[in-house]
Amino acid sequence: MLIEIAANKAEFEPISFRSGMNVILADRTAEASKTDSRNARGKSSILAAINYCLGSNFPSEFEPLGTDGWAFVLTLGIDNGVVRITRSCSTPRSRVSVEHLSGPAPAWLSLLEESTLRVDTWKQILGWKWFGLPDEIDDDEKARVSSRTLLGYLIRRSAPDDPTKIFPQQPARSSRIHTAYLLGLDWEVSHRLADLKDEQQLYKAIDSAAASKFLSGTVGSEDDLLMERQEAAIARDRVAEQTREFVLLDDPNDLVSQADSLTSEVNGLRNEAYMARQIITLHEASLADSEATTSDETLALLRAEMIEAFTDGARLRLDQVGEFHSRVYGNRAAYLGQEIEDLRARLRDYERRLTSALERRTAILRQINAGGVLDELLALQRSHIELDAHVRDLDMQIDALRRWDRAREELNVTKSALRARASETLTAEQPNVDRFARRFDFLIRSLYGKGGAMTVRVDDDGYKVALRVPASASTGVSKMKLFSYDLTLLTESDSRVHPKFLVHDSVVFDGVDTVQVQTALETVREIVQNQSNTDFQYIVTLNSNEVPAEFNESPWFGSSVRRRILETEIGGAFGVVF
Repeated sequence: MLIEIAANKAEFEPISFRSGMNVILADRTAEASKTDSRNARGKSSILAAINYCLGSNFPSEFEPLGTDGWAFVLTLGIDNGVVRITRSCSTPRSRVSVEHLSGPAPAWLSLLEESTLRVDTWKQILGWKWFGLPDEIDDDEKARVSSRTLLGYLIRRSAPDDPTKIFPQQPARSSRIHTAYLLGLDWEVSHRLADLKDEQQLYKAIDSAAASKFLSGTVGSEDDLLMERQEAAIARDRVAEQTREFVLLDDPNDLVSQADSLTSEVNGLRNEAYMARQIITLHEASLADSEATTSDETLALLRAEMIEAFTDGARLRLDQVGEFHSRVYGNRAAYLGQEIEDLRARLRDYERRLTSALERRTAILRQINAGGVLDELLALQRSHIELDAHVRDLDMQIDALRRWDRAREELNVTKSALRARASETLTAEQPNVDRFARRFDFLIRSLYGKGGAMTVRVDDDGYKVALRVPASASTGVSKMKLFSYDLTLLTESDSRVHPKFLVHDSVVFDGVDTVQVQTALETVREIVQNQSNTDFQYIVTLNSNEVPAEFNESPWFGSSVRRRILETEIGGAFGVVF
């Protein structure tokens, strides 16, 4: 529950709130002229200040206040206690000050750092304590369930035509998830279906690009790729056969076989020489490490530092250890040195034999090429390599297309399973959905004498909530549809996911007939002042000309006004013009 909004400036008169009905009224004095206006009195800015203390982004309208060092102070009930939240309009704005006023000290106070919290942490705490969000859900407005988005359904500063949204451009993904959460439905289904829809859009975009005139020849279909692969494989096998059957017509000394044999010998010698170089490098590094670790420096330092503490026997033992260490190093150094010498001798032999083999192979290739047939053989070999690479590339493309098709099929299966799960959940929760629908119907019927319908069905985006009211094309009726939906959530949502307060800016009543305004406010009064709803709270900003004349003489309405802002007050509710 919201208890008070104040500021660190005397110009701002604190506004206290109670459970039940709370009205912030822009009024005119009896002496007011026709040109005196109730507008621009700061009503909406009061709600912006409340919202700011609850973790919203800094309102651009408060920039002048930030320059003057303003800070807003919101007292609220949370976690069975009362706390005071202070948030500065000056930079930096990434932290809120927290003061625990009464009630049991909540565990989350341990997160305080010098009596402050990061704004992101404060939003998470609101999610845990006001909306029952589990700890592992990240309060990311672009991800799953967000406390800030949920607060948008409780603090209405605008009145979109679709009440399941907090602003007209809100993505369907976000509105579906948060609406399902407030209705007690399986919101994760909507979240996962939204992910699948994003994947489907990606598949469609790629398919569309593949079918376009720019890429159709590049990507190809599986049938085209299979035909191309078959042709390439036949050509590859034909060239391979020609290479195997290639015979020099004039090769009495079997020069080709000799060249092939020498090529194998060259490759083997290169490998042996490479391995010998690597082992020499490793042995040399090991020998260098041994020299560093077996130096006498450590023992010398130890002997110098401990000479007074050691007995003669202990020093003798230390000398023996040093001698043993030196012998071990000497043996290892001798072994590694001999190994390195042997490897270097072997390497020299490999390099000598390699040079000889290369010279002999070069001579043979010159003889073969003298007949002009070597180029033909090499051309056949290159053709075989290129055709084989082309076949492998086509195999990869075909495999990618098949995996792509399987992924799409699996996506459709997963989507069908999720829709089935959502339908089962909806069937199980239908009694609760009916309870919301009855409340919505009652509220619309009390306003217009005709019932309204609230239905929930499952589609590819999850749970679709539809609200229908009579004459819905009217601006006023559209506003009362939103009013009735919000009041339905206030009264019927589980208290674990709804903190049981609702704030409406006067925009919710713009264009609404006075009769409906009167009925709406009386309905709110009956609900929030009901003995079974003593913890309910409704806060509304109004212009006095929107208030039915009957209310001016009504004691209950007068007692509900928490702040009356007159047109004669300079700067309105804030006492300053900004």
